[in-house]
Amino acid sequence: MTSLSNSGTSIMLSPATIGFFASIYHPAGMGLISPGVRNRGMALGINGVAGTAGLATAPFAAGLLNWLVGWKIAYLLIGGFSIFWGIILSLGRIDETPVHRNEEMTNNKSNNNYLKYFLIVCVVMTLAGLAYRANNVVLPAYLEYRAGFLWKFFQSFNHTNIEGTKTMATTLLTSFIYLVAIFGQLAGGELADKYDLRRLYLIFHGLSLPFLIFMGIFSEQLLVISAAIYIFFALGMQPIENSLVANFTPHRWRSTGYGIKFILTFGVGSTAVYFVGWIKEAWGLNAVYFFSGGIVVPILLFIIFLILSSRE
Repeated sequence: MTSLSNSGTSIMLSPATIGFFASIYHPAGMGLISPGVRNRGMALGINGVAGTAGLATAPFAAGLLNWLVGWKIAYLLIGGFSIFWGIILSLGRIDETPVHRNEEMTNNKSNNNYLKYFLIVCVVMTLAGLAYRANNVVLPAYLEYRAGFLWKFFQSFNHTNIEGTKTMATTLLTSFIYLVAIFGQLAGGELADKYDLRRLYLIFHGLSLPFLIFMGIFSEQLLVISAAIYIFFALGMQPIENSLVANFTPHRWRSTGYGIKFILTFGVGSTAVYFVGWIKEAWGLNAVYFFSGGIVVPILLFIIFLILSSRE
């Protein structure tokens, strides 16, 4: 539908339709994974790696396809592949039997406390969604503006499509940054199966903060390095966060819990677009990263509150 769009309205509605149907993955897919694997942290980490691989390759693939064949053909190719893969997936058989029975019994004995803990995590996830989405919205344009070293390198090859080459260089840097997150998610998944999830949650958010600030200060190679380390921790904490959601929701409400999480992180987080526009006009693009860093501070305070209130 998007590849056939010719007006502003259709270009707005067709990607919205993509988002409407694609969003089923998070409550259904993660609700399927979390009760069905004993090493849940690593399973959620691998799941995150697959998603990040998509995030990492998509900007470069989209930039390359746009450069070679234009955006309409790019959407047509991606849509055709999605239909093909959907047919393959529909032929699979999956055992949905839960394996975390002991956890389910514990959940049922302390539902009121677990609801309180889940609500605290919801506040953290909402704020984290704002901070992460602000970075996500700004990053490609920010790299184009303050990290032009790769584009300058490409210019030495005398490409005729200079503007297209600039876009491709920026998307390549963005892809590299998200590839680093794969190692963060594997690390987060491995640690989630071994250590206290609440303290890991605090550590990963805390370690992301200085590099978020550095992104507002540095340029060129140092900016790319800071962005990669920030994404390492910001996405590396996802298997930890998703394990917390699983711990604080009974099995029968697991998919609903994940649905609530992603409404908060994606839905409320999407309002970051408006904050970004306002901050950019008032103080410039780099100020967005100081704003995001300011959001991480209350995140850390809420996680400390979660640790103290659930210390038993």
